[in-house]
Formats: sequence, C-alpha cells, structure tokens
Amino acid sequence: ANQFGSFSGSLGPPLSYATGAALAAKLQRSGGVSLVLFGDGTVNSGLFHESLSLASMLRLAAIFVCQNNQYAISTPASVAVPGSVLKRGQGYGMVAVQVDGNDVLAVNEAVREAADRGRKGEGPTFIDALTYRVGGHWITDRSPYRDAEEVKAWAARDPIQRLSRILIGEGALSEDDIAATTLEAASRTEAEL
Repeated sequence: ANQFGSFSGSLGPPLSYATGAALAAKLQRSGGVSLVLFGDGTVNSGLFHESLSLASMLRLAAIFVCQNNQYAISTPASVAVPGSVLKRGQGYGMVAVQVDGNDVLAVNEAVREAADRGRKGEGPTFIDALTYRVGGHWITDRSPYRDAEEVKAWAARDPIQRLSRILIGEGALSEDDIAATTLEAASRTEAEL
C-alpha cells in the first residue's frame, strides 16, 4: 500500500495527490484505487473542485472521503458550505453517499463498495462521513463557538466506544482485550510525543 501524507498546511493538496495516484493507476492498469480524507471546510477549496472534476471526467478509481465534522475550524458548515456537503460530490456526476461517520462498520462498507466500483471502471466515489470533532480544532481551542450540549451528545456517539460494544457483544473481544489495546495505544502515542 502506497501512502502519501498531508504535506501541506493547506488542506487541498492531498486531494490532487489522490487524483494523480488514481490517474497513474489507470495509466499503468494496476487495478489500484486511491483514497483521500479531508474535512468539510476543504470542500470550498479550488483543489477540491479541480480534483473531483478531473476524477469524474476521466472515471478514475478515486475515493474522496469527507470527514464532515460540521465545523470548518470555528465556522459551522451550515454557514461555510452553501447547500450540502453531499451535493458537492453529486454535482460532479459521481456516486455520492452519506454515511454515519461514527459507525466504523458503515464507513468500511461504503469504502469497500467504492473501491469495488473503482476497480470495475465505474469511476470515483464521494463519501460524506457525517461525524463531529469533539475537541477543539487545535490544542488551545476551547470551542466557545459550540454548544456544550451538542458536544456532549456527539461524545456519547464515540466511534471507538460504539465498535467496542459491538465487538464485545459479538464475543470477538472481551472488555480486558479492549482495555489492553487502549493501554497499548496510549503508551505508543505517549512514546511518540
């Protein structure tokens, strides 16, 4: 798996990287599919429009996943994005779907279906993954622009906790397994800081 990082302070460039990778896969007939993640604020950037336009026009195997956390930094998407985020993808004539971005299994299924479509030559897919940024946009952002009850309601829908409950309910993992994995992840994160 080839991975490109988000190498720019501006959030638009990774969209063009993914579009270029999808074009390379098409020209090389590799069967590769590209995927890029970005926030709802990025749907206003010129590179968003250029990338989706080219991907749709050339029927590239690209998956554009908008992590629609409903705030472009401190501006509500309802103000920053005229219309809806989903309609942005639809506007380029590609398959565009909205999923519960806090449902790991739903996001996985949407991405799998998009990859299958791309490999069949059916072109790109836009996924509007509706989620929420519970913390501030940066470390000192106390988010005075958001309602505390809104934050609390979304925090209760935490995707990791939701998936953990499913895995425990299905007997795939125990609570001890979850606790050990959480502790290991925290240790690794602390070691890398």
